[in-house]
Amino acid sequence: GQSSVVADATDDTLTLVAGAGMAITTDASTDSITITGVGTVNPFMTDLFTTANSSTTAFTTSQAPADEDAMMVFIEGVYQNKNSYTLSSTTLTLDSAPLSGQEVVIHSVATGVTGTGHNSDQFTGNGSTAAYTLSVDPITEDNCFVFFDGVYQNKSTFTTSGTTITFDANVTSGTAIEVITPSITEIGEPTAGSVTPAK
Repeated sequence: GQSSVVADATDDTLTLVAGAGMAITTDASTDSITITGVGTVNPFMTDLFTTANSSTTAFTTSQAPADEDAMMVFIEGVYQNKNSYTLSSTTLTLDSAPLSGQEVVIHSVATGVTGTGHNSDQFTGNGSTAAYTLSVDPITEDNCFVFFDGVYQNKSTFTTSGTTITFDANVTSGTAIEVITPSITEIGEPTAGSVTPAK
């Protein structure tokens, strides 16, 4: 409730105390005190639900992803397209309730992770196209997770070159294609002498 906290005299000591999840550092050259958070984030979380009852559509995740693109949802091992559910904070709501006894698995990437978790590219097959342009370069097909109407496609069924993914055959008209590619986050080079045993 005080408007200011000051030392009462020149020989008095003012002590700054870091609470849980906080760190305080000082820089004499700029006369600055820096207070930062040092809390940890679990970057990848898996939630397993075995309580499907044919009526429940909402499931609560252990953490709040940034959006649907930071999630992979499976019902009985079958991947669910992004347009089959919505996300609000930690609540994932499916368009329709899984059947009683079915397992629901939700993989999520935390919002505290630097960069984006997954890139999701969605296309619709037209029966005459085998090549599609991705929003990012996956480097290799091993970094792509491809689904046709929610069914996972083996790596042997497609190749990548730059941002182009090419399937072995033209994709059947009306087929929903989703390609998930994890992002690669660039790590900056520390300045000379900035890494110490304490850090």
